[in-house]
Formats: sequence, C-alpha cells, structure tokens
Amino acid sequence: MNTTAPNRVLLSLFALLLTMAPLTAWGAAPSPVVRTIEVSGLKQIDKTSVRQKIYSQIGKPLNRVRVSEDVKRIYKMNFFEDIQVGIKPHPEGGVTLVYHITERPTIMAIRYDVEGDAVDIEDIKKVVDLKRFGILDEAAIRYNLSKIEELFVDEGHFLAETRYSLQEVPGGVVVTLHVDEGKNVEVRHVYITGNQAVSASEIKGVMATHETGYFSFLTKFGQFKKQFFKEDIKRIQFLYLTKGFIQVQVGEPVVTLSPDKQWMTITIHVKEGPRFKVGDIDLEMAEVPGPDGKPVADAWLIPKEQLIGGVALQRDEWFDYKTLQGDVGRIGDMFRDRGYANTVVNFQPKVDPATKIVDVTFNVQKGDLVYFRRIQIRGNKSTRDKVIRRQLKVHEGDLYSATGIRRSKRRIGVLGYFDKVDVKPQPTGRPDRMDLVVDVKEKQTGTFQVGAGFSSLESFIVTAQIAKDNFLGRGQRVSLNATLSAIRQLISLSFFEPYFFDTPLTFAFDAFNFDEDFVGFTRTRRGGNISFGYRLTDDLSLALTYTLEDVEATLRSSDIEFKGYPSAGLTSSLRLTASLDTRNNRLFPSEGTYTTLSAEIAHEYTGSENEFARIIGRTRWYFGLPLNMVFKVNLTAGWVTSLGDNPVPLFERFFVGGIYTVRGFERNSLGPGVPVGSFPDSTPGRFNVGGVKQLIFNAELEIPIFAEVGIRGVVFFDAGNAWDIDEDLNPLEMRAAVGFGFRWQSPVGPLRFEWGIPLDPKEGEDPIVFEFTIGNSF
Repeated sequence: MNTTAPNRVLLSLFALLLTMAPLTAWGAAPSPVVRTIEVSGLKQIDKTSVRQKIYSQIGKPLNRVRVSEDVKRIYKMNFFEDIQVGIKPHPEGGVTLVYHITERPTIMAIRYDVEGDAVDIEDIKKVVDLKRFGILDEAAIRYNLSKIEELFVDEGHFLAETRYSLQEVPGGVVVTLHVDEGKNVEVRHVYITGNQAVSASEIKGVMATHETGYFSFLTKFGQFKKQFFKEDIKRIQFLYLTKGFIQVQVGEPVVTLSPDKQWMTITIHVKEGPRFKVGDIDLEMAEVPGPDGKPVADAWLIPKEQLIGGVALQRDEWFDYKTLQGDVGRIGDMFRDRGYANTVVNFQPKVDPATKIVDVTFNVQKGDLVYFRRIQIRGNKSTRDKVIRRQLKVHEGDLYSATGIRRSKRRIGVLGYFDKVDVKPQPTGRPDRMDLVVDVKEKQTGTFQVGAGFSSLESFIVTAQIAKDNFLGRGQRVSLNATLSAIRQLISLSFFEPYFFDTPLTFAFDAFNFDEDFVGFTRTRRGGNISFGYRLTDDLSLALTYTLEDVEATLRSSDIEFKGYPSAGLTSSLRLTASLDTRNNRLFPSEGTYTTLSAEIAHEYTGSENEFARIIGRTRWYFGLPLNMVFKVNLTAGWVTSLGDNPVPLFERFFVGGIYTVRGFERNSLGPGVPVGSFPDSTPGRFNVGGVKQLIFNAELEIPIFAEVGIRGVVFFDAGNAWDIDEDLNPLEMRAAVGFGFRWQSPVGPLRFEWGIPLDPKEGEDPIVFEFTIGNSF
C-alpha cells in the first residue's frame, strides 16, 4: 500500500505490525515516530474515555507491543464491536496513529416471548439486568438467559429452552428473549430416611412437595418447585417439634433426576434424636424500676395461678412446640385484652438431656395501659361508615383489646361487601394511645342477571335477577327475582334491614307468587311475609315471622285416593326461628357452622284455614382443608302435624329426593305414597303424598379444579327419607346414595352438575341419576 499518496489510507493492525516487524538487530530501519494519535468512528462514547486507555505516546517511536495492549484495554470497555489500528504519514514527518472503532449497537428495547406460565414475566424481568439504551453485549445476554433457565429449573422445568434474537431499528437494536418452558418434571417418588418414631406417610402429609398420582391433574400433586424445599424442611422440623423431638435434624433434600429429565426422586434424611417430655411450668413477671430505682418484679395484674391454669402445655406430656406457641399467644392476649397492648411474652426452655425433660418458664413484660384514640375507616367509597362501625367490638376511648380487634375484623368480613378487610392498630405520638385503622376494599355487591339454560330437573330455565346487597351503602338488601321453568314459575320481591332504626332489631319482608310442580300435583302460592328479629349476640339471633298466603294444590290424576288431604286454603302462620351463625362467609363458607331451629303454627286463632304445627331443625358444618378444599356436613330433621280434624295439607308435607335433598333419586320420589291407575300419559305410577317426618343427611367434599374460573369438583354421600304419621322415624330406613359432580360460578349464576348413584336401589329406580340446575348447594 502506498502510504505517501495524498488520500488518507488506513492500515489494519496486521499490516501495521508487518511494517514494524523488522528489528534493528537485523539492520532494519527504526520505527517511525508517533506525531499525533486519532480516535475515529465514535458516535455515543466519549473520545476522552477511549483516549485514556491508549498508552502509546506522542513523540516516541511506534511500539507494536504497546499498540496491541492498547487494543486489549479498549476491548475490555465492552462497548465496541471492532477496533482497527492504522498509520498515516504526518506532514511534519513521522506518522499519525489512528484507532478506528466500531461501536456496538444501542439496546432500544427489551422484549419477552415466553411460552408457558410457570414463571411470571415480572419475575423474569427481576433477574434480567439488561438495560434499555445500554450497549449491546451478547455475552451479557447469554448470561441473562442462563439466569432465566435457573428460574424455570426452580419451578421444575429442567427442559426449558432459551434463545435471543436481535432486530435492527433506527438508533440501535431490539433484543427479544425467547423462552419455552418445556414440560414440567414430575416428582415420582419422595423417600424419607432415618425416621423411626414418625411414619413416612405422616411426614409426607405435611410437606408442600407431593408425589404424582392418579388425580394430579386436579390436585397439582407431583409438581416440582425448588422454593418448596426450604418450606418442607421447616414443616418436617415443626412436625417433630410438636411430638417432643426438640433436637431433630432434617437434611437438605437430595434430588435425583431421570436420564431423560422427565421425572425425579427426592430423598430427605431425618435424624430424630431423643424425645422429650414437659417438666415444671412456671411464669414470672419481668422486672421494672421500683420506687428506689432498683429493679423489682412487676405486679401481678392477673393471679399467677389463673395464668398457669390457662396453659395448655401439661407436665409429663410430650413436649409440643405448637401448643407452646399457642400458650404464648393466650397469655399475651390475657394482658392485651386488659389494655396492655405492648405485652411481650417470652419462654425460656431448660433442657435436661439426661432425664429428657424440658422445663418451661414464661416471662411476661406487660408494659403500660393503652387506649384507642381514633378509629379511622379507609377504602369505603360507597359504604357508609356506620355500616362498618356497627360491626366493631372496640370503640374510641376504650382500653386496647386484641380479641376485640380480631372479632371486629371477622364481623366486617362476614358482611360480604368487601374483597379485603384489614384492621390494624397504629402508634401515635403518645405511648398510652393508639389509633385503629380499618382498611377495606369494596367489591361489587349489585347484580343484574338475565340468563337462560337447560336443566335435567327443570327442562328449560329462564332467570332474571336484580339485587343489591349493600343498597345505597346502608347495608340493606333488596332483590327482585323471577324464574320460569318446566316445573316452577316464581317471582319475588324482598327487602332486609339488618339494623332497624340503628338498633339490634332486624326487619324483612317478602312478597311472592310461586307455581311449583310436585310430580303428582302443582302448588300455587301467592302472598308474603314480614319478619322482625333480634340479635342476642354476634352469632345468635331470634326472629318472628308472620306469613299470609293463599295456597292451592292442583292434582294431576283422577285415580288418586286423596284420603281427605286439604288441597287449598288460606295459610296464616307465625314462625319463631333461632339461628346460630359462625360462618366465615355467608355466600361461600369454608369454616364455621350455621344452625337454625324453627317452630311454626297455623291455627284458626292466627286466622288460618290450613291448620298445622311444624318444627324444622338444620345444622350445617364447614371445615376448611389444605389445597382450598372444603368439607361440608348438613343434617335436617322435620316434623309436622295437623291441628284440626283433617290430615296435614299436601302442600305442607315433606317431600324428599332430588338434587336439593337426597341426590341419586328422582325428585320427590322418597317417602310414603299411594299407587295410582295411571297418570295423564296413561302409564301406571305411584303418587307420593309426602311425609310428616323427615330426616336428611348430606356430606360432601368440594375440590378446586380451575379456581381462576370458579370450577370446583365435588364428591358426596347423601341419605334421607320421609315417614307418614303411622310410621316411626327410623334412621336405618334412610335411603343412601354416593356421587360426584362439578360446580361452576358462571355469569348466569352457580351451576351444579351432579351424578348420584343409589346404594341398594329398588325395582324401578335408576342405577345412576344425573341432575344439573342453577343454584347453590348447602
């Protein structure tokens, strides 16, 4: 290359080194002197920062080793794609040393293309340290992809694949990170070793990691999540601590992956150690400054014997850490409920390895009395303050009460008006005063629904509902309902006021027009009722209801021997109902009980043409289980008798069978009946006249399937029957069935799809009965 040409020619570093290769020892000419140094090609990076990395000196002979080191230092800045070094003649003799640099492109945007939902995109973004408007570094991109793969490994996706792509745009490039999560690795086996006193099945029962099984598609068992490992260690340790093994050691889980990375086994080693019993239990008050400034034991606010008497941990029983934790809370609450909000309770275990005895001493530091200064309610945009405040069990100026705060939170939550309820004390500038902050998040309490569907029980169904649970933010309920189907037509208007004139009284009224098909007859009811109630406690209430309705039964066959059953008339009745409700949610309970006992009388003295007395008792129990499962039990018993010369009217008797009472049997098919020659369709049949006594038992387990869309599975056991006046109520004669189904909280209301299988079916009964309808179960 002619370096003396007028045009400015750059030589590559390779060419430069060739020109400098001959050494003076071989007689070559000396290296040219560097007169100036130029840096070219930069667009965003400051030349000064690059120039600081160049150690070649002006006025010194060109040194190829130093130039090579310059290039290495510039590359280490990680900003450049290519560096070329050349020389060109200098007008005053010597050469100009030129570093021509090609910058890496700027990252204009970072995008994510993720197939699967094992890891949330926001979690991926947290581990990616690429920055917008940063300089592209493909090595850094590959490193970030490896961090993303680790995220998916933690969730059991060992086969996750990652890659990246670059798209040139004005000003730089767009980096897209592609992730395919692949198949989740199944946990096929969990092995527990070293355990002797506690079975492997019991240990596995408390773990968050489970082996895969036949119903894993429902329960999600068998999914691997690394975050569960630390939880499992703590859970196993806690299990042993509740059984007296206070020196237990649980090793880190060892994971063995199959060669194809499709499944794994997990092994956990346990070293149980000796088992300890409880020894002496004592309680002492913390020291406080005395009159002379010297520390003395604080005064006993509550007798020591009373405090120790409330301790559940018992001498000579196996040590139980869970019980100990409960005792700490109970002792603390005994002081906090008396206004000592800052009470701290510690326990000091004294372990004797020789006797395997643990002595426990509780230490109480009660602090000073605290009063509620101000109660602030936040987040209630439409609900009036008084609707929330009347649920509170603490008030401004009261002494602090931990139990009062918990009860207040529960009562507000039971209203059903809020998605979230949080009740927390908040310190003020004074140590003897605290504020109470009630934070709520309102949910939609009004509904407007129009729906249509088909039911095996009712053929076609058309429903319409306008309802408001928190009407005008006052806590009242107003609803207008209409249903039209093959077996019932109804319309009703109802109103409920839980605090009548801001008193513990409740008030309600209903107006209705019902037409309902009972297979052998149809019942028409037109009327209404009015009710007043009184809240005795938070959970216990009484209500007195007056009902006035015109009832008529239209028979479907002329071949029925009616035995003088009244089939029409005016019913005017009084009903007294006692209710005990401890459910955590009135619409979808998962804990608590709901029990009612009602006594109703319709007599000539109440102005009734239909005369009868009726008693009905119902109790429902709800048990929350792991994995958001709910176990429910319902027991219903009823008795009705005539107060006149005629039998109990048909429309006031008990009819059992079907999806609302005992599943697995046709609607209203159980209980006393009479044979008939034919129904209108000319087929022989049996007319169920209903019973005057009934007993119904239901037990079911609800299992979430697709919780995000409101679909839950159910398995159930039902039993029940009805008996006539000349028959004894015999539980051994209850007809039983088992079954399964699923439920969906659809936009048109709760849908139930259930298959019942009678146990010991009789002649003419179907071996399996499928029913689906709109409405909740118990």
